[in-house]
Formats: sequence, structure tokens, C-alpha cells
Amino acid sequence: LKEFAIRLGEAFRNKGMVARVAGDEFAVLYRYKEEEDVSEFLELLKKPFEKPFTVGNADISLSFNAGIAIYPQDGEDLDTLNERAVSALMEAKRAGEGEVRFYSSAFQEKLRDILFAKQLVSKAVEEGLFTLYLQPYFKASDLSLAGFEALVRIVDKSGKVYSPGVFIEYLENGPYLRAFEGWLLRTAVELHERIKRTISINISAKSIKDMSFLASFESYCSIYCRDYPIVLEITERIFMEDYERAVAVLKKIKEYEGVLVALDDFGTGYSSLTYLSKLPVDILKIDISFVRQLTESERVRAVVKNIINLATDLGMKTLAEGVETKEQLEMLRAMNCTYLQGFYLGKPVPVEEAIRLYT
Repeated sequence: LKEFAIRLGEAFRNKGMVARVAGDEFAVLYRYKEEEDVSEFLELLKKPFEKPFTVGNADISLSFNAGIAIYPQDGEDLDTLNERAVSALMEAKRAGEGEVRFYSSAFQEKLRDILFAKQLVSKAVEEGLFTLYLQPYFKASDLSLAGFEALVRIVDKSGKVYSPGVFIEYLENGPYLRAFEGWLLRTAVELHERIKRTISINISAKSIKDMSFLASFESYCSIYCRDYPIVLEITERIFMEDYERAVAVLKKIKEYEGVLVALDDFGTGYSSLTYLSKLPVDILKIDISFVRQLTESERVRAVVKNIINLATDLGMKTLAEGVETKEQLEMLRAMNCTYLQGFYLGKPVPVEEAIRLYT
């Protein structure tokens, strides 16, 4: 017990408070900011058990059960949280040795998703399971091909395809982001050179601020982006943390030959018109949530029309995502949207199929 207490204290040094609360029961009070931090918490819980405990001449390997309550959804005071953590612990013990349970079943499911994503991404990096699908987008004026958006997928050894919704949140906030985006950049520019078409790639806010990533990107663009541009797609999130730095970085990117910048999901987040007038952006992407309501809501139609007019006045092009019907297509063409993208025109498909269908 003493040795375990020492190990547990070391595992959570400067990260939480540790106490022995019963004979062989310990409690940890741990501060977290995001749901992904809970997976780090579980890794810290496992640290004291990584090597055996020596008692006399014997080495003893121990396991544990844990019950977890989350503030504030499971309780807003220590007594309530403790009571519900104990309740979750009882459930963990009933489930068997080594099991961990959350008081909240919804959080239990969320953690299961996080741990699955972590395992999937780790395996994808180690075994090279990332691949790109291409979704075409078209000029609204004559529906000719304008370019492709490169969308990442993970394809396991059995051929099962995992879409970004399964793993992208962990990937963007985990330790593999730099390795992944290095792969993405190499793959995208080589594909760009092969098919001789404009290609868009989605870049995280973290990478936009990473000078080593930008240096790599510049070196690739100097070789591959002379005839057809490559488009960096960013979200409004990058302006929320440090607007001035984000604008400075984007202005630097715009100095690279053959590079355009697209602002994704416009209208769903930051969307400050004051800041928009200052952004070095070439393309505004109108979010799918607006496009889906075009035929049903006069107000939404007014919003979309004004986004298109504003972008045009600012010297930007517009791309409407999620075009799924002929009616939506015709409305957007009448509003003078520049580009159209969606299942009505073309779904994301593997590279070879995209080349066969569209080039």
C-alpha cells in the first residue's frame, strides 16, 4: 500500500490530488479541460501498475478497478462526486478485474469512442493505413470540373473504410498530428502533380501556426504549384485564439506561388464581418447547414445570397458545400455562387476512381 501510494503520487505529480480513503481504496481529484484529457487520466492511472510490486522475495503484479464521476454533470460538490464515483466503482468491480466505469453512461460511450480513435490512429500511422479520397467541385456557370477536395480516410487491412468523423478529433488533438500532416502534404502535392488539377487540403489550426510545417509546405509549392493552385482549407477556429498571428501567417502563405486559402464552414462560428474584410482569403465555403435549408427557408436564402454578394464585393469566390438536389443547384447558380460541391454532383471516391470519372 505504501509503495502504491508513492507511485500514484508520482504519476499525478502537479496534475492532481491523491488520497487514501479506505483500506485499499484511493481517490484522485484531477482537473481536465477537454474530454480527450480523460484518456490521459486513464493512462496515468495505469502507471503504478506497469511493473510488479516486490514483497520480500516475491514479485506481485496487481490490477485495479476504478469508478469515475465528472464535474459538473455528475455532481457539483465533492460529496456527491465521491458518492457517484463509488457507485461507478461498484459497477466496475461487478464487470470484472481491470474494468473502469463512469457514472455517466454517455461519458462511458464517449470515452470508448476516444480510445477506439486513439487505437485506430496509432495503427494507421504505424502501418500506413491513411489514404485520400477525392470529391470534385464544379464551376457553377457551366458545371465544368474546377478541382478536387482531398479527404482523408483510414482503410484497415480488411478493407473497412473509416471516415474522419470517427478519428479526426483525436488526430487533431493527439500526438500524431505532425506525422499525419507531413504525410498529407507529401501525398497531396504528388497527386497534384500527377492529375494536373487544383486540389484542396484541410489543415488544422495547430499546423497553420507551426513554422516547420509552413517551411515544408513552401518547399513543396515551389516545385508543384506553378500550373494549378493548391488550396489550403482552414476553419474560423484559427482566428479565435490569436487573430493577429493567424492573419500574419495567412499573409505569409499567400506569398507562396500557386497557393490559395479557403475559409471552411463560413457562417457557423466566428463569422465577424469586421474581421472578414481583413482576411487574406480567396474562397468562402458556405456551410452545408445553410445549403440544406435553401429550398425551405426564405431567411436562409437571404443569408446565403448576402454571403455570396459580400464575398464577391471583397474579391473572393464562393463554394457551396452539400449540394444534394437540383433545386439547390439552380438556386445557387441564380445567386452567382462560384463553385458547387455535393453528392448531387459527385461523392468522395478513391483516387483512381476519381481520375477515371472526372479527368
